[in-house]
Amino acid sequence: MLRRYLPAVHQDLTAIYTRNLHKWLIIAPIVGLIAGLIVTAVAVIVLREVWPPLLTYYLHHHWAIVPGLVVGCAIAGILMQIFAADPNEHSTEEVIRSYHEHQGAIDMRSFVPKLLAAVATAGFVGIAALEGPRIYEGGSIGSWFGAQLGRVGFDSRERRIMLISGAAAGMSAVFRAPLTGIIFALEMPYKDDL
Repeated sequence: MLRRYLPAVHQDLTAIYTRNLHKWLIIAPIVGLIAGLIVTAVAVIVLREVWPPLLTYYLHHHWAIVPGLVVGCAIAGILMQIFAADPNEHSTEEVIRSYHEHQGAIDMRSFVPKLLAAVATAGFVGIAALEGPRIYEGGSIGSWFGAQLGRVGFDSRERRIMLISGAAAGMSAVFRAPLTGIIFALEMPYKDDL
């Protein structure tokens, strides 16, 4: 019985995976590279350009810490309230919600304000939690690529794959750990099961 069905299964799987493999071997590295470069650039700006002078200033002027925290939070809050389409939707939650509820689509009008709010929060407030905004940045870039390629026949399933690829690249870039990005990409579709 196995000899009878194995050639049909092999032929079917070969047709499916060779068709998709050629496409994804070209697209996934491009999405990952661009998302990784943008995420790394933003992390470098925060870690090398914003934190050192600000922390040095805080060390010499202790009284400025609380006003600095207030300014950073105020900048982030104003950016999110005025310029973001939905200020309650942010970072990893937005990527997961976009995957499950919006066919991988992220509203790119909020990308720059959310990016600046993340820089203000991480830079002025001095938080070390860089992974949430970086996952959002990578996922947004992947979603944007999916939207652009939707014009040439990519469907919502493929857009969700690009969303996950970008988010995994963002996670990998911020932690410098590709395996972490792979695990994140594997667990995203299973929000309640893993």
